[in-house]
Amino acid sequence: MDALAAYLHYLIQIGYGVEFQNGALELPPTKKEAQQQAQQ
Repeated sequence: MDALAAYLHYLIQIGYGVEFQNGALELPPTKKEAQQQAQQ
């Protein structure tokens, strides 16, 4: 469990994810999803 927390912390530090004040995590959309949203 500690390894998972450390990995999530690392991803947040390098900018891959966002951690909100309430503890929720959010990842950027995949390239396919971003392309579909841009076309709409």
